[in-house]
Amino acid sequence: MSLIVWVLGALALAGPRGKDREEQIARAAADREAALACEADTPEGYQIHTGFATDPDEASALESARLSARRLALESLCAGKSEPRCAVISRHIEGWKLPFYHPYTHRACAHVGVNRRWIDDDSHDQERLTQQLQALARDVVEALGDELLWITPPLWSGSGCHAGEVGTAMIAELRNGLAATGGVRLATERQRAAQLEVNLSLSGDQVVLGAALRRPGDEGLIPLEGFRFPRDLFDVKEGSGDCRFDRELGLIAGLRSGDDGRTVRVIVPGGGSYCEGDRITPTVKVDRPSTVRVFSVGRSGKAYLVWPPPGQDGLVQHTASLGVMDLHPTPNGGDEKLVAVAVAPGGELGPIKDWSAFCAVSAFTAALYPSGAAAGAATFQVQRFDADACLVRDVPGGRAPPIPVVPTCGVR
Repeated sequence: MSLIVWVLGALALAGPRGKDREEQIARAAADREAALACEADTPEGYQIHTGFATDPDEASALESARLSARRLALESLCAGKSEPRCAVISRHIEGWKLPFYHPYTHRACAHVGVNRRWIDDDSHDQERLTQQLQALARDVVEALGDELLWITPPLWSGSGCHAGEVGTAMIAELRNGLAATGGVRLATERQRAAQLEVNLSLSGDQVVLGAALRRPGDEGLIPLEGFRFPRDLFDVKEGSGDCRFDRELGLIAGLRSGDDGRTVRVIVPGGGSYCEGDRITPTVKVDRPSTVRVFSVGRSGKAYLVWPPPGQDGLVQHTASLGVMDLHPTPNGGDEKLVAVAVAPGGELGPIKDWSAFCAVSAFTAALYPSGAAAGAATFQVQRFDADACLVRDVPGGRAPPIPVVPTCGVR
């Protein structure tokens, strides 16, 4: 019996030690595999970025490591570049090697890479586009003479819609070119000035930019030499520029003057591109005292009355803050608009008169505008926290407070 007891005791002691040894061997193997899998090797012609994350849950750790790698790539590739330029390159970021999760340390790694030719091609295309816009600026100055200059909103030539992000970028770079030439004086809306019209159209994988100058008092246009540039330098979502969104809102280039000449504008800070959880303070501006209502409108037509707050009449003398707004992406993505509707103080507001913010409208169109009202809109887009542009900013996910239950406008 004593021998049996001794053997059983020895086995009891040897069991845990054997398991410890097996675990040490398995852990060492995992360490070696991690060293190989997470090694920052760089093949010729590629730029590689490696991200790490630690989480007890394997799937969460791998996803966080992948997002970390992509964030590092975007920070490097997009440094000093505009968001449209960044978007071009980011489309070519691909996974590299297999991601790895260490079962003992719970640490994961993942790699992404981009072929350097995309970086080089983008640089060459951007340099050429800048040179073309600078040449156009010189042509404008030569044709302008001593006149003041007013640059009209850039439009798609086929539809007359505002040219959106690509058009805005063209005008911004053109302004830089005009500033570099010196001597150009830009007019305000009410000053007599020469008008520069810029139109865009699509031709296959190219965008064609055309420009013409109209002198004060002249009926004709002076054509200026345009140019072409690659379509994929910008995220041209609207194809030929179908602006159903603008048309349904009765807007041209974001504006509609009232029958009495009244104008209203909405101004959003920071350029109109935001991330989930951002907070902004828009303002509304009128050219004369007006009673104003402001709606947030999505592409689907669903809208919310966001201003004025309950108990206020919405009277604006010149400029008014709309207060702090927490931003959420729309369920279907795409652009949103803050649309302001303005009438004379005490004027007829029609069906929207008694609506009180915050309330929902299932289908918002220009038919809701009071007769003869002015309208103005600011376009913006809210991206998810894990979108490329938001990854660069490292926006924490889920920061935006939940959207509350909203009553329907006009229903008590």
